[in-house]
Amino acid sequence: MELDDLDDEEIPDTPSSPDAVIEDSPSSPPAEECGQGGDQLLTIPLSPTKTVAEEQPSAFQLMSKQIQQEQSAFLTQVKKTTKKNRARINLFINKFMKANPLTSELLKTTVDDVMMSSCIKNPSVFIRHLIACVIKTADDLVDLSFTPPAPPMTVSQQRCLLLLRAIDTRHKELEQAVNPEYNLNLFTGFFLDELSHILFNNLTLTLEEMCSLVRVFIGISRSQGQLGRARVFLYDCLFFFPPRAYALTYTILCVWAEVLRHVNFPTGLTCMDRTAVYLLFNCTKVKAVPGLQGKVLQIRSLIQSTYGYQTPPTTTLDDLTSYLMSKLVETRSMDEATSIAACLKLISRWEGIDWSANLVQVHLWPLLEGWSKGLGEHAGAAAALTCIGYISQDLPCDKLHAVEKMLTVWIDLLNQGPTVMQEAALSSLVILGGKHNPQTVINLLKSWKPNWNLSPSIEAMLKSFVKKCSSRGTVQNSV
Repeated sequence: MELDDLDDEEIPDTPSSPDAVIEDSPSSPPAEECGQGGDQLLTIPLSPTKTVAEEQPSAFQLMSKQIQQEQSAFLTQVKKTTKKNRARINLFINKFMKANPLTSELLKTTVDDVMMSSCIKNPSVFIRHLIACVIKTADDLVDLSFTPPAPPMTVSQQRCLLLLRAIDTRHKELEQAVNPEYNLNLFTGFFLDELSHILFNNLTLTLEEMCSLVRVFIGISRSQGQLGRARVFLYDCLFFFPPRAYALTYTILCVWAEVLRHVNFPTGLTCMDRTAVYLLFNCTKVKAVPGLQGKVLQIRSLIQSTYGYQTPPTTTLDDLTSYLMSKLVETRSMDEATSIAACLKLISRWEGIDWSANLVQVHLWPLLEGWSKGLGEHAGAAAALTCIGYISQDLPCDKLHAVEKMLTVWIDLLNQGPTVMQEAALSSLVILGGKHNPQTVINLLKSWKPNWNLSPSIEAMLKSFVKKCSSRGTVQNSV
């Protein structure tokens, strides 16, 4: 990573896993498996159409206005950092990282340097230099001097965590009196966000560098007790990095064992636990990747010895799919439904197009057909709808006729039915239509005027879609 090339451009959104709500609601008895239907279009139950005032802006106008406001605010608030300042930041970070021994006086001096520099107004340069140090020392040996209770980390990783906590503590002392709602984890939170962005976007990272970033992320999450965030991060690693996920998962569990539940966990296993263990034990993607076979044996041995899972597992892919679908049919919890759908997307990611197409045809589409006839719950149907949109992105050309049928159903749902189904239809339209027919989605957003407040996640998705289409020249007509 070239530090001199760092600038203060707006940090792009970190690629996130699809709706990865990992924690499940309490288990309930399995329901009957949904029936299998054909590929005909759904008959959507009609609801009274709400009158929308002509002056109400369209969804596209709302997103365009928000994007313009965000860009304007960014340009007025961010002050460009000069090369001289970047060099100074690099100097005091390197001095802190290489000091032997590290003293409390040097820690205080480094925190003073951060607080007195432009870092306080624009921490991105400081954060990126810190992450660069973590990457550069990826091959360092793990220091076990304080383990347990401290997690196994290299000296550089330990100092990174120490420095971030000290900076946030000082910043808290200065700002909390003025702003009671001040985010006391400002620098740490910014660091984790930027680390995720680099990990999931930089394709040049070696496996050792990726493991180093993962170790820091989980170490910081553990120090703050953010188990939910760590579990979502594990999901992201499994989703975006097969088959390197074997090594990354091993690193995660060595730093914080509780990220995966023991087979005899008192409240039972989550759908994510079951799915992750199945994939790690059964997938054969590692055959074509040199040097990873040892990592596979390593994580499987850890899961067997530490967490009590059987080797090989007795659960088959059909068993797991049937279990997830039965839970999806019966649940009334949107969080649980979203978590189950995320597991189906993860399996789809590892198993490939043929399995994914079968999942849509045999399981998810019949679930929607049942819902249209009054069977099942809104939560499960909404999650299934979004899942279909995501999984169908990679359908081959000979299946595009099915995509057009899906888009027709989603457009119908967008103007009727419960709000949760309208949001799911909008999400699927953006995901699936954005891949196969973005201009159709843009035209729809220009004419569609929502009669309900968009959720933050939907707003973020729409803004990202509109930005991407604008940068590619997809937006052809004026708003």
